[in-house]
Amino acid sequence: MTIVAHAHPFVVGVDTHARNHTIAILIASTGELVAREEFPATQTGLKRAVAWAARRTDGDLSTLWVIEGVATYGARLARTVTATGYQVVEAARMDTRANRGVGKSDPLDAHRIAAAVLPLDTGQLRHPRKDDGVRAALRVLVTAREHMATERTRAINALVALVRAAVLDIDARRPLSNRQMAEIARWRTRDEDLATATARAEAVRLATRVVDLDDELAANRLESQHPAGGFRPRHRGGTVGRPNSALPGSRSLHPSPARSCDQIAVRPDGPASRS
Repeated sequence: MTIVAHAHPFVVGVDTHARNHTIAILIASTGELVAREEFPATQTGLKRAVAWAARRTDGDLSTLWVIEGVATYGARLARTVTATGYQVVEAARMDTRANRGVGKSDPLDAHRIAAAVLPLDTGQLRHPRKDDGVRAALRVLVTAREHMATERTRAINALVALVRAAVLDIDARRPLSNRQMAEIARWRTRDEDLATATARAEAVRLATRVVDLDDELAANRLESQHPAGGFRPRHRGGTVGRPNSALPGSRSLHPSPARSCDQIAVRPDGPASRS
């Protein structure tokens, strides 16, 4: 078996964050620190970081880069480093108890990330999965689905609380059904006091958002089943927030906007139009 300290001349550890990455270079055989620096997480900053590390490792492409979060904050750096010709691995799992009381900072973390792989067998290194094609597309779709599902739950909770507090002629003793959601989204203005009219307009906004999110979630699930089918628009155009027609005294609280053929086609359960 060959350990990392014997297989590579240098090890570069990277502690990644949204705005900046901290890099530490160690001599693999001794663990001695060569240099340490921080770079902005911009495309220019990433190229500077790779060039800076290359100058301090004699341009040796056998240098091993150990990057924290290669699928998240470190994804762009990992692609840049790989394109240059270096080997990239994910940071090893570290025992936090061993560093208890020692202190924590980005430079220290970058040093620890590099040092943690030195005694490992090369077969124990965590190689990043391929970050392009279907896998990358599915990651985007799953993340979007989670955000939409969270937003939908919040909108439903707010709508239920509203219709239970205001007198809006809807039975909300039980959780609202999909049919009730669609009914609320089609409500029009009525001759009623300002407080009730305002509550009705807000109920329409929330119900409309829930129905729209149902459409978008259905489109997301369909696209997840066929991620190689290419881009299809899933969102309607228009302004965000309550339309002018939702104000008390207008003819309609929610006029039905035009929907494109693509948006109707992506519904897995038939036509997506609403009356």
